[in-house]
Amino acid sequence: STDGDGNKNSTNETDTSSNDGISTYLCVFKGDFLADIYYEFTSRLLERNVRSFLGFRQVNKGILNTIEEEPDKFIAYNNGLTATATGVDLNKEQNKITKIYGLQIVNGGQTTNAVYRAKYSSKLDLKDVFIPVKLCVLSELQMDELGSKISKFANTQNVIKRTDLTSNHPVYRELERLSRSIIAPAKDGSQVETQWFFERARGQYMDEISRLGSAAKKRAFEKKFPKQQKIDKSLLCRYWGSWYQEFEDVSQ
Repeated sequence: STDGDGNKNSTNETDTSSNDGISTYLCVFKGDFLADIYYEFTSRLLERNVRSFLGFRQVNKGILNTIEEEPDKFIAYNNGLTATATGVDLNKEQNKITKIYGLQIVNGGQTTNAVYRAKYSSKLDLKDVFIPVKLCVLSELQMDELGSKISKFANTQNVIKRTDLTSNHPVYRELERLSRSIIAPAKDGSQVETQWFFERARGQYMDEISRLGSAAKKRAFEKKFPKQQKIDKSLLCRYWGSWYQEFEDVSQ
């Protein structure tokens, strides 16, 4: 990976092991590097994560406070990231990763977004911020099965809903795609076109809004995707059951 000036932003490899075709690297990312790649690729980096950004509350507010008040202790206080990739390039000394292919952050979305916001919203200096990273490299063929397991087990230290763990199912991906293109029925004779918002990953709706720069853009988004037209997987289950008259299951 490179920065805007073409300089290599290598990750410092501290250890590596391999098991059943998975190579695991223990690395350190610079705070600026993580903020910059999230700025460039946004939520595409988190497609295999079980949740999206949940806002600055609880742990997220603590992350921001650490960056602001004790940036040199960030690596000690923070659990870091778990990420997957389909390949890496190493330097000649075999002690630094110089390129990562197919990077996905499967645990640490809150840390990633907090670091990004610290730099681009709060304008904080990240030169003393370093993030520990466990990087699992596996093939495309292994990604659907083993990648989802890595995501699931990496997230067990936090409260995870069962619906979170199915976020990457092909059916939900297709529903997400359709919800961004199908116009919702007009309400009360309104001439304004609105759309559904299927929230495949928990917190996705608020994440989309928070990444918009101005208040005007946020209002335009909420006008196009009204909050009352946001559907999550739990609501989808209830609608599905009601349609097929499975009222007892829906009540349970």
